[in-house]
Amino acid sequence: MASSGVERLWTESVQQHMTSAYLSCQLGLRRSLQGATSWLSSFPPFKKYLDHVSNDQRTMGWHIGDSTQAANGLGIMELSRRKQELVIAANDVDKELVVSSLLAFLEAITLRHSDVKCDWSARRRNLKANFGTSDLRAIVDGALVDPRNNDVKALIEAKRERSQGFGKDIRVTWQQSAEVVTAIRTQNLAPGTPVLLISQEADELFLLVGTFGEEYLDYISGRTTKLASKDFLGLKRFGPWEISNAEHLKTFAGISLAIAIQGSK
Repeated sequence: MASSGVERLWTESVQQHMTSAYLSCQLGLRRSLQGATSWLSSFPPFKKYLDHVSNDQRTMGWHIGDSTQAANGLGIMELSRRKQELVIAANDVDKELVVSSLLAFLEAITLRHSDVKCDWSARRRNLKANFGTSDLRAIVDGALVDPRNNDVKALIEAKRERSQGFGKDIRVTWQQSAEVVTAIRTQNLAPGTPVLLISQEADELFLLVGTFGEEYLDYISGRTTKLASKDFLGLKRFGPWEISNAEHLKTFAGISLAIAIQGSK
């Protein structure tokens, strides 16, 4: 009988400064990450956006007929920054605002890059994987999708509140592990294929990387009932990056763009 394998996992929270090294060496994103960072550094709206964040400037109120983009120089980044300001200022932020803030940011930094062929989809996805006599369901708030074959390259998740910490907050850990497991089954991923989940919890951004081998795939497919601890599903979560911190946003933007470039190949 197949097992969902959600209980067979090890988790690790990794400091944000180690993210680039891990993605470059372990996931083969070195060239995409270098290209993304270089492109963003020469993209005028993103440079202006970072200046706004650094100086704690506010976007202007919108009125029909106003040329606000010309006035503040944010261009395609204006909507993203406005959404982030609303999240930061809210006393009781709702999940829909957090989702729209994250998607606006991801779309703004990738839309004009010629190598990005994937789309950030806001459609909530009900992932369902069968494990013999039982099903495992997980709902994600969006995804990075390749329109050429409808393959999901990364998952998107949003929370209205900060969690206590990955591995400490059982609810968040269980939910995100379930999302990774269902993605493995529904996408028929091959062993060694990383599962990426980009998330925003209130005003903090994270990247979760799920890794698994052939032994784990055999376990959740019902081909074996035994699994050594070294073969558990691995979950590494990087972050947090705060949406009020320009350096954090610069790093996170480079990572997110690199993921979109790599997923478009």
